[in-house]
Amino acid sequence: MMRCGALFVGLLILAPMTIATAATPREIVTRNANGPVIVWDATPQIEAFISHNIPFERGVGQLKVHALELFVSAAHGFAHKERHLTVMVVYARSGAINARYQTKSFAGVGNAVTLEGFPQVHLNRAWRAQAQQGKFPPGITIRISNPSSQPAAESP
Repeated sequence: MMRCGALFVGLLILAPMTIATAATPREIVTRNANGPVIVWDATPQIEAFISHNIPFERGVGQLKVHALELFVSAAHGFAHKERHLTVMVVYARSGAINARYQTKSFAGVGNAVTLEGFPQVHLNRAWRAQAQQGKFPPGITIRISNPSSQPAAESP
């Protein structure tokens, strides 16, 4: 039993960090003036990228692919009259360690990636593989937020 446990831990260490190996995504569906909006809280995934020293481009690439997967899986559920669907990838920004409670303080919500497009976009069979290579379907717009453009958190 001990050897199986050590083997499992060893495989976890060697396995590449992906969205699938991070915590389950947390999503909220709402709408704005343009149409439906899916807000995905990717805080656990972004924290995992940082703790595993995943390069920025690779981590953002994984977020973009998963945002497209959310877009595709949700798009068929909306009425055909919908002309716009947005997926916002957000995360909880943390501030300094609180001296009294010895935990990170909450410093607001940051926007990492925004993916937008027509819900009835036509996809070929290889859309997922192409997205993993950085090629997204026509009609899909992706904006990456610059973390340095977010206002700095003030210490309490």
